[in-house]
Amino acid sequence: MAGGGEEEELELLLGKLVSLGNGSGDHDAARDVIVDITELLAVDLTPAQYDLYISQVLGEKGIITFGRSVSKDQSFVEAKKSTLDVLKTLLDKEAQRINKYVDDIRKYTLYLYNVEKSTKVQAAALDVFCTLLAKCGSHIDVQEINVDHFIERLCIDIRSAKGSTVLQHQLQTLGMLMYIYPQNLRHQSPLILKIFKGQLVKHTGSKPDLSALAGVLRGLALYLHHFPEGIDDDPQLFIELYKHIHKVLNPDLNLPRRDAQRAALELIHTHGAKFSTQLFEDCTQVFQWFVKWCGSRNRDDHKAALPAMDTFIVVIANMLELQAMEDDKKGVPVFKYLLQEYNKMLETSESTSKLSLAVKGYGLLSGACRQLLSPVEVHTMFNQVLTASQHAFYQSGDMLENKLTNLPSYIESLAIIISNMDVVNSGILENVQQLSSALVEHFPLVSTFKRFLAYRALFRLFFTVYNKPGYFHEFLHTFVYKAIVLSCSHAPEVESSPGEQGSSWRSKAAGGEGWKGLKNEVVTFSSYIPLWTALMVPEKVANIKVSGMPATVMTEMSNFIYSEFISCILEISEKLDLTTYKQNELQQVEASGSEEGDPATSDPVSGLKAKVPKDFQVYMNVVSLLEKVLPLQSEDQLEPHIPRLMWFFVTQSSLQPLVSAHYNATTTILICSRQTQFFTRKQDPEVETSIHLLMSYVRELLQSCRQYRDQLLASCLTLILHLPLCIVQEIFPQLVSPLQMALQLGVSYLPLAEVCILALQLWTKSLSQEILSEHMPHVLPLLLPYLRSQETGGEAEVHTRVITVKMAFARQRRKVDQKKIKESKRVEETAMQKIQLMILRLIGGLDPLLRLHTIPKDPDTIASAAVRWNIQKLVKFATPFEHIKIDIHLDDLLPHVVDLAVNSSDRQTKVAASELLHSIIILMIGTGAQKSQETQLKEPMAPLYRHIFSAMLRLACDPDHVTRQLFLTLSYQTIHWFTNNRNFENVDTMVLLEALMEGIVTANDPALRDVSAQCLAEFVKWSRKQCRQQNSVSSNIKSIIKRIFSFCKHPSAFKRLGGALAWNSIYREIREDGQAVDIWTLDLLAHLMTSLDLAQADDPALGTHEQTKSAINHIERIIRVKSDLFQKKSGQRRLPPGFGDGSLVDVLKWLFEQCGRPKALVRHTCMELLASLAPQVKGCASVRDFIDKHVGISKLSEIVDILEGGGEAKMGISYVKNPTASSKHIGSSLKDIPTASSKHIGSSLKDINIFLEVRLEFDSSSKHIGSSLKDINIFLEIGV
Repeated sequence: MAGGGEEEELELLLGKLVSLGNGSGDHDAARDVIVDITELLAVDLTPAQYDLYISQVLGEKGIITFGRSVSKDQSFVEAKKSTLDVLKTLLDKEAQRINKYVDDIRKYTLYLYNVEKSTKVQAAALDVFCTLLAKCGSHIDVQEINVDHFIERLCIDIRSAKGSTVLQHQLQTLGMLMYIYPQNLRHQSPLILKIFKGQLVKHTGSKPDLSALAGVLRGLALYLHHFPEGIDDDPQLFIELYKHIHKVLNPDLNLPRRDAQRAALELIHTHGAKFSTQLFEDCTQVFQWFVKWCGSRNRDDHKAALPAMDTFIVVIANMLELQAMEDDKKGVPVFKYLLQEYNKMLETSESTSKLSLAVKGYGLLSGACRQLLSPVEVHTMFNQVLTASQHAFYQSGDMLENKLTNLPSYIESLAIIISNMDVVNSGILENVQQLSSALVEHFPLVSTFKRFLAYRALFRLFFTVYNKPGYFHEFLHTFVYKAIVLSCSHAPEVESSPGEQGSSWRSKAAGGEGWKGLKNEVVTFSSYIPLWTALMVPEKVANIKVSGMPATVMTEMSNFIYSEFISCILEISEKLDLTTYKQNELQQVEASGSEEGDPATSDPVSGLKAKVPKDFQVYMNVVSLLEKVLPLQSEDQLEPHIPRLMWFFVTQSSLQPLVSAHYNATTTILICSRQTQFFTRKQDPEVETSIHLLMSYVRELLQSCRQYRDQLLASCLTLILHLPLCIVQEIFPQLVSPLQMALQLGVSYLPLAEVCILALQLWTKSLSQEILSEHMPHVLPLLLPYLRSQETGGEAEVHTRVITVKMAFARQRRKVDQKKIKESKRVEETAMQKIQLMILRLIGGLDPLLRLHTIPKDPDTIASAAVRWNIQKLVKFATPFEHIKIDIHLDDLLPHVVDLAVNSSDRQTKVAASELLHSIIILMIGTGAQKSQETQLKEPMAPLYRHIFSAMLRLACDPDHVTRQLFLTLSYQTIHWFTNNRNFENVDTMVLLEALMEGIVTANDPALRDVSAQCLAEFVKWSRKQCRQQNSVSSNIKSIIKRIFSFCKHPSAFKRLGGALAWNSIYREIREDGQAVDIWTLDLLAHLMTSLDLAQADDPALGTHEQTKSAINHIERIIRVKSDLFQKKSGQRRLPPGFGDGSLVDVLKWLFEQCGRPKALVRHTCMELLASLAPQVKGCASVRDFIDKHVGISKLSEIVDILEGGGEAKMGISYVKNPTASSKHIGSSLKDIPTASSKHIGSSLKDINIFLEVRLEFDSSSKHIGSSLKDINIFLEIGV
């Protein structure tokens, strides 16, 4: 993208051009300066830059001013011609961007035509003027042209033409004026027609001027659009015109230039109906000529001949139908001749273009066939075309581009034939549908310039079936369903990259290679977006008009397609199998063949595998296709579908919360609902239902998203940021945390940041000032990293250096490269520049007092910025120069380097800062390793490490793969070094451990939690490896487990989650350490049970339930595998209260007592552990044997006492005052029943049921049945 340097260079070039125009330079230099200016216009520019450049180039000191200043100097002919070339190119490329300069260009071109003596400049001026009329005619007032005087001047110049090129443009200009201003020039019509007739006769004689002849024919084609107004009054006119045009159409003339013949073909294409009688009379000869033209290898000839041939056949077919209706049999020989020719082409021709001509001809003649022959003949014609199409497209496996170009012709022809058939059956339509599906399947291979043929053929087919009652809806549903499947059966875009083989499972059978489209690019769903766009909004696609099909019917057709698209999307999505499975640890170990399973993680997606991976690929594409297509239609068509789309995808997302595509689909629906103002009509029952559904769904999502990471997290946050205002206004305080997460993640993923800023812009306009003042101060400081970013270039900005004339060009004739200017693209501002501008607008729209919170003022932030990390300068780098040694202290540089590495949104800056930080950390560790213990005590690195280790872990889970790979390896290496400590609670080692534990309990960064857990496992592994005392537990392990105990009892859910995750990450190492197992296992079990008890009140979406139960299962496995160790007492074993002597029997007795805990999670977990560990006790094969042998309970009443007692907490039903009441005192409403009693009845029954399931035998004669059973009796009495 061009920058400020190019703007200055443009000003210099224009200044130089002005000086050259004042007579201070030579003409070659002026031409070269103009070429250099066009080079600046040929680079990729933003719209703002392009407009700025155009304003300078066409402004007061631009090329028009220069051209006027040298208009009378004949030495500047090339320079003036170059200025006109620039104007012509700009008009051809983006005429709407130079509308304000139309008048200047008009005056300039007419001025040059009038005063210039050079025919080259005159021709170029008229060419630009004609282009200006065609592109911007509505902006030019005919009075300003003084058109009568101008036409008079042109007529005079035509009579005394100076050259063929000028004459050509003069004649075209006359035609263009008659085409653009027919009302104003009606009185000039006879004169101009006379000129055209005279020039046509002159240049079709023995000595034709081919350039002038091309000008006559193109001017006449423009003229005939509106004149002559009374065709029937002068039938001789078209006979005379056709006589001369007929001469030019002959392809056997072997003319040196065929521009005139192409102009004649274009005239027949445009106005063939006006020469219908003459074409019908010369049908045989003209048909043969057109066949030759269509078979020409010259691209321009072929391009002009195809539409001319179509027009010719349409004209002949109309004439045949008209004669048949009048019972005139004169047309039968012509009809039979054409059918014979087409039959020959189908039977003998190997050329795909000729086959296409034959198929088109059959279709266009089918109407005449119905009139002249029997309906059976029409059916025969259909079979012949169908057989030809099957032979062409199904006989060989390869679908070449030229074959695909002809496929729309086959479909369109078959559609026309079907429209002329009296009887249609499903078999006929099925055959045509197969061809249409083949066209959709290979659509990416169709040339971009010929895709309009495919669109037109499909709409022709739809229109035909639409007129056949009873078939349309089924046909359209089948087509749309197959089209969606074909569009989405490729590798998702996230798995494909330019130049690489796509991982599409729809691959060629032979080689298994990924399917390629045009220019060998990987085919994805987006390759089909032009097709879907044309089907949904055909009015926006050029050349798609179908003859005989009104625009209203085409719009109605697109509405039907849109409705079917949505229905098919839901149908396909419902059929896909998106279920997953997760291997347990034993399966993982068996599958891998080693003892190393997957690392512990809080990521719920970890370890999940899709049952049907192909269905996931298809679903990702389906959702991406929905995202592109759903907003295409009008709001009226979209709105009725929003409720069912919302219900479907929200339901699917609730059932499968780990599928990110569900969130993307719901986001798309929310975006569309915002466009239609769907949620503003709260009185509508459907809207109210959708609001309630979305509200409950979002409340759950706000909790669960804190466990997600990467793409899943980004999808969830994007959905939350697109919530409707009616929901945002109710739950905005709960949205502060997602906003913070989005802005933090957005530093490395700018699309999410853009969505977040847009949401803030919208929300701050609708929320009250009170709410904003309370919550926005927590969000605004996170905008600073974006504002501080200064992009350094790289891929974002590619500066194209334009070099002015050098010695190498001194003797070369340089020209304006029109192709290069046309191919240059308009590029948008870089993503970061766009976001920065959005942030500034956001802050500018806030209350002045609220804006001040953008700069954080909390004590911690101020302290981190103002307080030094260390009072000593310890990080010294000795420069390795030969003659001088300079020590550079990096301490003061560290905070800024860390900030850039962690928070910079410019990748180049971030990577550079990360590499520097990586080197500094290695330098610090190496420097510390060379110091003695006394020196380390005097010059401690711990204050620096406290900041650096935390940043190191954050960078180890950074979204940027370079940074992540760099620091994850460094984190492991750092752990290997610092776990080699000799002393318990070594300062540097403990700083590292604290950083790991802080990372593992972080609230809103699951990636940091997981990386910290992995590093903690590495910490324990190397602590054991480097433990110097044999048969002793590493002091580091002791430090870790103590911290886990602290986390397990913490009221914060994330602290408890971190504690469980910490144990899950290190247990594989701990279980191999016999002493550690003996010392800590039972204490860990008690603390984890306490953590599980506290987790009962947590939202299950946070993951504390699953993580803590997993930790307890690991304890259970250790006890089960090493049961021999726990069969006996141990003096070093740490025993929690209630564990007796710490033997396995004592553990099971404690678990048995916990079966009465009031929290269901703890009760059920204790029961499961009891059932699993009881067989490990000697002499016990089941829980029943253990209870009989070691507990001694044989009555149901004693079991009830345990289950209702609540264990050691004594919070069961038995300890609730007046848990039940007589049925006489209980009302008919459940509200009268004591809350405590109603809560515990169900759980007590479940617990009794669990014990009964293990087939315990109790004395059933006991009269004490428990308070819970009494409560049941009361419930039954009141009829609950």
